[in-house]
Amino acid sequence: MKNDREKLKMRKSLGSFAFFVVIFTFSFLLFYFEAAHAQTQFINISWKVLNAPHEQTVKNLPVDASTIAIGVTYKIVEQKKVLTDADVDFTWRIEPDREYVIPNAPVFVLSVDRMQGQNSLTVSLQIKSKGTGNVYQKSIVIPIVDPEVVLLKYDRSLDLSYPFDGFISRSARVFDIIARPFYFTSESELLNYSWRFNGQYIMGSPQKPQMVSFDIGENPLGRYELSLDLSNLRRVAQYLIKTFTITITQ
Repeated sequence: MKNDREKLKMRKSLGSFAFFVVIFTFSFLLFYFEAAHAQTQFINISWKVLNAPHEQTVKNLPVDASTIAIGVTYKIVEQKKVLTDADVDFTWRIEPDREYVIPNAPVFVLSVDRMQGQNSLTVSLQIKSKGTGNVYQKSIVIPIVDPEVVLLKYDRSLDLSYPFDGFISRSARVFDIIARPFYFTSESELLNYSWRFNGQYIMGSPQKPQMVSFDIGENPLGRYELSLDLSNLRRVAQYLIKTFTITITQ
């Protein structure tokens, strides 16, 4: 009797173990076949500003009125086949209110309208397989920046410009400053420059409006303000007003 109970108990244990093995095997095979039929290696969205002036490509970020090319590179494997553009549909969405449905086109061009006040663009992409209906998604955020400018000191004897540290020696007498704009959609020569030194307007160079020359003269030693109003007459939203501190030393 005791042996019969032990045999029955052993059979139940073996049955439970066999059931566990079957469930585990089924789950593993299901995962294996799903992975074999649909596997995403990578999806990468990239972008480039197309209308940045050549002199500003070091800092190539979009501003108001920028034209951006947005594209995707990807590798998706379904049923042991690497999908091509002909095998999928692309749906591009630009938040918050614009949607682009573009079949068989992994690249499109977008114009930025900063008048809407946004500081960034959220670009979302949905790739849908025509064969299986599987959907793959990716999104990125593209910053929209404001115009910027840095000052360079110009050395006439060497015909070189280098970063301006804000200090001027009175012995230099005539001093040349060059404005280096960033994040505009026009060349620096086509921008409008308005210079003021210690509150007084000073004229920029007729040949190089981004450069201003002034005579230190008999100004006392100390700190002064150099202000620049910089604007793009072709796009009113591209402008800045910036004040720099200049220290005249002995």
